[in-house]
Amino acid sequence: MLLMLVLIAEVFFDTWCGVQCRRMGYELVEARSRQEELIETRKKLRIEQGRLKSPQVLGTLARKQQGLMTPKPEQVIIIQ
Repeated sequence: MLLMLVLIAEVFFDTWCGVQCRRMGYELVEARSRQEELIETRKKLRIEQGRLKSPQVLGTLARKQQGLMTPKPEQVIIIQ
């Protein structure tokens, strides 16, 4: 009787270990997929950041969104 209980416990433990192993495998695949998505997003954001820092884009945004324009020569004050 004791041997049967030990065998049944071993079968349950082995099954539980197999399920846990598969679950961890699925989680690992999901984490790797998420990591690849985040790496791709980071690359896109760096490209966008470089584009937004360009003088042409900054000038366009300043004129369109803020209503700024290049000062006229008489508006420039040189501080020494």
